[in-house]
Amino acid sequence: MFPELPMAGRWRALGTRILVEQSERQVLEDGVYFEQSSGYQRYTIEIYLHFLILAGRIGLAVAPEVANRVRRMLDFLLAIRRPDGSIPHVGDADGGWLLPLDERSPDDFRGLFSNAAAVFGRPDYAWAAAGPMSETLWLLGAAGLDAVEALRPEPPSTTPSRLFADGGYAVMRSDWGPHGHQLILDAGPLGCGTSDGHGHADLLSIQVAAFGAPYLVDAGTYCYTADREWRDFFRSTAAHSTVVVDGVGQAIPAGSFRWDGRPRARVRRWRSTTAFDLVDAEHDAYQRLPDPVLHRRRVIFVKPRYWVVVDDLQGAAEHQVELCFQFGPMPVTVDSALWARAEGPGGHGLLVRPFASVPLKPEVVEGEIAPIRGWVSSNYGRREPAPILIYSAVTRLPLRIATLLFPVEDASAGFPDVCALGGDGPGPAGLVLDRGLEWIGFEGPEASGGVTLR
Repeated sequence: MFPELPMAGRWRALGTRILVEQSERQVLEDGVYFEQSSGYQRYTIEIYLHFLILAGRIGLAVAPEVANRVRRMLDFLLAIRRPDGSIPHVGDADGGWLLPLDERSPDDFRGLFSNAAAVFGRPDYAWAAAGPMSETLWLLGAAGLDAVEALRPEPPSTTPSRLFADGGYAVMRSDWGPHGHQLILDAGPLGCGTSDGHGHADLLSIQVAAFGAPYLVDAGTYCYTADREWRDFFRSTAAHSTVVVDGVGQAIPAGSFRWDGRPRARVRRWRSTTAFDLVDAEHDAYQRLPDPVLHRRRVIFVKPRYWVVVDDLQGAAEHQVELCFQFGPMPVTVDSALWARAEGPGGHGLLVRPFASVPLKPEVVEGEIAPIRGWVSSNYGRREPAPILIYSAVTRLPLRIATLLFPVEDASAGFPDVCALGGDGPGPAGLVLDRGLEWIGFEGPEASGGVTLR
């Protein structure tokens, strides 16, 4: 660009070197962006797509690995893309675009996929774009639109369920269709290794879509520096679908873009078959408590129908335990028998039922201010009340809670036949469904994550 300028060659060389070096540093091997943020992953992909487009126009040679990294980043977004086409919030997001050429909601990445389809000629990117978008016309002209239209859109050829081991995300889905079920478990680090500034204290949190639509969601970001209390809430453990111990977060905020401490999470096991998916993960965030607590979470997807979430809390003293499920804006109720019912779009629903060896107190909180609880932010600067389902207990550890997440076609449908199997441990040894026709055990061989199905 602007070759007539005296410093053009130097700027071009410097910019190319920086972009190539930072792609190596900031993009993990599996394509996850190192800040653990889907919003900033999009922003970074936009930067590199613009770079590749400009380089192609001026004949600038770029190492092939740069394009490979961009494709891997796009493939991660394909994997976490919800069945309805939206992209879930993970970590911080301020709604920023490199070059906003159309008006889109922050979870609408169709323009990004349209540009990627034109640049890389990938049918799965064209599928995710759902047709050529206006951004492609602005960036690549009529030839770009023609390139997208020439592709035959097809869903990804990879298996619908996938583990991203470097980034720490496990994705379980029934299929690539628009009405499928999907669960994402976050077992990645708090953020990048330097500041963790855009990461949330969301270790082992889950997001769930059923019949294509989101039910359990990340609460979002809302603001950065305008209000410290709200900033800290939206990135707190209490705003995510995971377990809170003793009312404290997995990490303590030390400024708007810093955390005190760096808890670690890891995936212990991953298995995916045609019949089920299993992820087994743990984190050490609560090892800092006077009585150290280790949280292990296993998620079993019995394809294509339902999930079982098994939370094991290892400790030796009495603790307050809160099992949280943050829903998007929708009606959620819970009864005295612990059954919760969420009513989603299209008359569909999601049923929730935990099983434990100690009494659990159920509660639905929405739009509370003191303390702040039950809010989501779909876009930067906006917030709205949304129900969070909380099951709590004060009990001596160890403790196991096994929770059934059961999508239903009709939100008013009756509850499924399910009961817990007793055991010698700190909680249920398994669940039995449909009067014994289905059986899921939690205390099998450790090599299989302790899970057995029949």
